[in-house]
Amino acid sequence: MKNLTLILFLVCFGYIASAQDYASSIGITAGYSQEGIGGLVNLNYYVDRFAAVQVGVFTSFAKDASFENHLGEKVKIPYALYSFQGGYFRQMWLSRNYRFQWSLLGGGLVGYEVVNNGDKTLDSGELVVSENAFIYGGYIGTELEYLFRNDDWALVAKIHQQFHLNSDLGMLSPYFGVGMRYFIF
Repeated sequence: MKNLTLILFLVCFGYIASAQDYASSIGITAGYSQEGIGGLVNLNYYVDRFAAVQVGVFTSFAKDASFENHLGEKVKIPYALYSFQGGYFRQMWLSRNYRFQWSLLGGGLVGYEVVNNGDKTLDSGELVVSENAFIYGGYIGTELEYLFRNDDWALVAKIHQQFHLNSDLGMLSPYFGVGMRYFIF
């Protein structure tokens, strides 16, 4: 019985010790987002060597986004978008020196969009029929990462395509960002 208990303890301890080999990281990127600028702050919790759960806060601002009015003319409408994103991150390629990594990611999002700073009329006198609203949807994307020599910092480039199922600004919103990631532990 003691041998069985010892074997069970060693197996469980080995599993727990190997589970602690993986890190968590925090990252920040900034870049282009649908005729404006955007930023993403995220936290990655690595469930194994090749995958992570990712949560983040995304913001996007456009001062002069172009939309068509009812006559087919282009009008400029400012907007802001704030969303919370949660998803899954999977490594697809790793270089032989472990410095470059390419990953795919995807998940869901919920957020809030502000159209024309909440005003109902444009400077031209046209009425805005879209209202500030809660939005929901999903995102897919890809990410390229370069890990620096000290293994604590990485340079990150992201491309996201967000799908807003109920947005008045459009269903698709791209994001291209570059930033840094710090491995916490």
